[in-house]
Amino acid sequence: MQDRAHDRGYGEGKDAIEADPAHPSDCDPEPHLDAVCRTASALFRVPIVLIPLVDTEFPALKAGSGAGGAMPGWYDAFVGQVIAGESDGPVVIRDLLADHRFSDHPLVTGGLRARFYAGVPLTLRSGHRTGTLCLIDTVPRPDFTDEHLVQLEDLALIVTGHLRLHRANAEREAELRERLRVTTILTRREAHLEAALASQRMAEEIAGFGHWRIDVAEARVEWSAGMARIHGRAPADLARIPLDDHLAFYHPQDRERVRWQLDDTLAGSGAFARDTYEHRWRIVRPGGDCRVVAERGIVERDPDGSIRAISGICLDVTELARSDQHLRETMDLLRVTLESIDEGLVMVDADDRVRVHNERLNLLLDLPEDMLHDGAPFDDLRRHIAGRDGSLPATLDRRVRDGRRDHGEAGASGEHLQRDGTLLELCGVPLADGSTVYTFADITARHRAERSLRESEASYRLLADFLPQMVWITNERGDTTYCNRHFGRYYERPLFSFKERVESCHPDDRSRIRGDVCDRHKAWQDYDFEVRIRRADGVYRWHKVSKRPIRLLDGQPGWLATALDIDDIITARIALERTGDLLRLAQDAAEAGVWEWDVASGRIWQSQESARMQGLPLDGADPAAGLLMTMTEWERNLPAEDLDRVRAEASRAIATRTDHRVEFRVLHPSTGECRWFQGFGRAVLDPETGEVRRFVGMNLHITARKEVEQRIAHLACHDALTGLPNRSMFHDRLEQALGSVRNGGRGMAVLCLDLDRFKAINDTFGHLAGDILLQLVADRLRDVLRPCDIVSRLGGDEFGIILVDLSGHDEAVEVARRVIDAIALPVKLDGHLANIGISIGIAHAPSDGLEADPLLRHADLALYRAKAAGRNTARVYEAGMDAAIEERIKLEFELREAMLRRDLTLHYQPVVDLATDSVSGVEALMRWPHPTRGMIPPSTFVEIAEETGLIVELGNWALREACREAASWTHSARIAVNVSAMQFRDPGLEQGVIMALSASGLAADRLELEITESVLIQDTEAVIACLHRLRYLGVRIALDDFGTGYSSLSYLRQFPFDKIKIDRSFIREIADPDTAAIVRAIVGLGERRGTTITAEGVETRAQLDLVRAEGCNEVQGFFFSKAVPARDLSGVVARLSRAERAA
Repeated sequence: MQDRAHDRGYGEGKDAIEADPAHPSDCDPEPHLDAVCRTASALFRVPIVLIPLVDTEFPALKAGSGAGGAMPGWYDAFVGQVIAGESDGPVVIRDLLADHRFSDHPLVTGGLRARFYAGVPLTLRSGHRTGTLCLIDTVPRPDFTDEHLVQLEDLALIVTGHLRLHRANAEREAELRERLRVTTILTRREAHLEAALASQRMAEEIAGFGHWRIDVAEARVEWSAGMARIHGRAPADLARIPLDDHLAFYHPQDRERVRWQLDDTLAGSGAFARDTYEHRWRIVRPGGDCRVVAERGIVERDPDGSIRAISGICLDVTELARSDQHLRETMDLLRVTLESIDEGLVMVDADDRVRVHNERLNLLLDLPEDMLHDGAPFDDLRRHIAGRDGSLPATLDRRVRDGRRDHGEAGASGEHLQRDGTLLELCGVPLADGSTVYTFADITARHRAERSLRESEASYRLLADFLPQMVWITNERGDTTYCNRHFGRYYERPLFSFKERVESCHPDDRSRIRGDVCDRHKAWQDYDFEVRIRRADGVYRWHKVSKRPIRLLDGQPGWLATALDIDDIITARIALERTGDLLRLAQDAAEAGVWEWDVASGRIWQSQESARMQGLPLDGADPAAGLLMTMTEWERNLPAEDLDRVRAEASRAIATRTDHRVEFRVLHPSTGECRWFQGFGRAVLDPETGEVRRFVGMNLHITARKEVEQRIAHLACHDALTGLPNRSMFHDRLEQALGSVRNGGRGMAVLCLDLDRFKAINDTFGHLAGDILLQLVADRLRDVLRPCDIVSRLGGDEFGIILVDLSGHDEAVEVARRVIDAIALPVKLDGHLANIGISIGIAHAPSDGLEADPLLRHADLALYRAKAAGRNTARVYEAGMDAAIEERIKLEFELREAMLRRDLTLHYQPVVDLATDSVSGVEALMRWPHPTRGMIPPSTFVEIAEETGLIVELGNWALREACREAASWTHSARIAVNVSAMQFRDPGLEQGVIMALSASGLAADRLELEITESVLIQDTEAVIACLHRLRYLGVRIALDDFGTGYSSLSYLRQFPFDKIKIDRSFIREIADPDTAAIVRAIVGLGERRGTTITAEGVETRAQLDLVRAEGCNEVQGFFFSKAVPARDLSGVVARLSRAERAA
């Protein structure tokens, strides 16, 4: 075999490599390829075997044997001459010194003194050379044969296969990363777009406007939901409509103007010449309702200036337009009114300038035409008036000012005598803005009329005193200003106030009188009413009172009233009406109907109410006259079982000539509804024969009462929420079942059931969701059991089951298994899936007892054992359970007492930083020094605390105590506190952390909360969110007992923990290579994520050396110190610090 080498330059080879898009860029050494090199070195007996890969810039060593792990500097040039040659095959140079191309190469002349080289190119599927597998020896190798070359090529194929696999994995990972990146971007954009659209919809709904956009190119209009709402149309039909359809919604008189507006826009003129516009149009809603809308628009242009679209908003301003129109009409009416009133009027602003006046003022005061105008000084008018009465203007102004200061809206008035004998009344009223309105009224004629009225009043008073009615006059407030003689005799006092007059009325009439008087006085209308008035002797008599509005002598409004005694008439009328009303009220209140049965003819008459209640038709008859029918016709609507009872009672009453009473049901002819009635009949006897001639009675509608009685009977023995039998009924059925067993019947079993995690679901989703869950559980229990079995809700989340007719114990266990499987199915609550479980205790009869109470107690004990075994399981009662469970209950009671006495304490175990060999933190661990049992292990009492819910209170105490103790340390070590899964379900956890830090004064970054993976198993999203909020406070989060859970790596991906604590089970077996590899992988994971790795349970020097070698950052264990009381901690820290200095 001839020596073969490449002649092409390295640059050309590099270009070929760069053309390969799948060339592996990762040139880090790999152990697998190192093993190939070692194999080649042994196989071909050469000291150096290399696998260099050519990168786009320079060759890099992928693997090698005998080269010291680095690519020599001279090898780059050698690759340029050898690897990138013309030949695509292997290269073998048995003596490099003899080859003139390489005799001066550093590979030959340098310290290596290479004399032999053999290399096989590494080629991917693309045909491009990626690198080479090469052999180098320091002596010539003439013995290197073709068989050796074939073996070298085989090894090259192995390397090439590995590189191709590497490339495929890299391509797949790159593709996945790109897909994830694109998906993330799209998700974010969709979320942002949805949020923006939601905000726009909310803004439109709150502000009451809509948005439209006209696409010029497509001549289509996009409407928002707000636009559809303004137009009174369905949003789904109008999301994008043709422009002509859009224009059709405008009022016919406005439609062409809107179109002209759009044409001007497209031409670049008109309202859109500056790219914006505002206008009001009318639209027509379905049904013909016309609304006024205000539109604001803007032009969207392309970069070349052409119009792409027109966008705008629309607001319903119908009410505003109506208000504007009303204001214009009001102003017009005001102007007409000012000119039409018979008084002169002038309004003066705060600057004493005339703002409004009418022509009547000029005529009354004989003013020059140019004296009053808008803005004229009011002093000119004062001087004009002063020329006739110098004191009146000053007096009036002073009254106006005093009224404004003291009463806000009060005014002033006065009289002014003109030279020609005309009498004017001048009034001034201050306004809130500082203006004043003055009016001048000609009261000459009124003054004469009032004088004439006073003269005639004396004559009328004399006449009124002789009338039989009471006559009186009141002012606007209701105070009596006049009364005739009969009024005085009736009341024995001549005058009194409106309040006193109302008090003289019958108590039952007073509220009506007050309301009538107020309403009628406001309307200023005549009115009459009837009322009982107390006479001076205390007797109430009916009167008809008539009131008419009048003007008093001073011109103020008042009322003229008369009262005619109609007591005799009213008394007779009331007596008549009362008789009919009492009968109707009795029937309506009792839902009763009257009937009359003629025994001889068999015909029965039903009153209108009786027929209505029974659903009997009244068509073709006068409803008020009732219904006449035969007894046979009436009996058709009675159920058969009730018909016999009704006939028997009727026969008895006829035979005994007595009254009858019977309850019966009637089927409604139209709806089929069954109604209950109670019939009462009074026998009317023939006066001659003494036989029953007819019955007169009534039917009471008692359906509601019957339903209540049935409901009460049901609720007395059933649970109101689930409809299951309650505890009382459960005990009754249990006694019946046990009685059957005592009498020789087959066996039975009692199952006590308790839902797992019900309280957590109830607290998370609310009590309504808890009720729904209990109803669903009840339905699932019914579905699992046989018809002969009994399931009951005993209270809360506790259920009981009675299984009867059992041949053996296995049947009850199988039923329990089916129950557990049925309850374990996910439940959808409030849009979320929730999982619950159920624990079951089973006791059998007769083997476990034949009395109800002991049997139930045994099932409860088995239930307690099932819950202690991890829940969601079933346990059958065994004889030894009593003592064990009683001991556990006793321990729970003692734990509660210890918490009350504060007997529990915290011990502290240091955590050592391997980089500095100093104490970096301390973990707080709970201890229970029992006065008689000694030190109780945490594994015992913590488990009880978690089962009973005491762990929340214990955990909160430990958090507060640890923070308080850590704040007093002279060193700055962090304090680590364990937090249980139940504490994370407590909504007060975050507030508890904040309060503990605040009360102790401990810096948040010195507190480290340790959680286990069990915390994350339930409701992972909520727990992760809580962890992020705690991290935001500055608190550090550590993952404890890492590696013992189910989804450790998934949790690390969801939350960047500050620390990972490797479980002590791995440290105990770290001498095992596989365990050490796992620890090494965890350390590498921590390095890449910037997470501190702590090894727990280090007890020996050998373990310490191994975890240090694997790269752990911190260690914790008995090798340094066990957990010690707070008083001994400072000594331990000092000892470890001295050990560090000594080291």
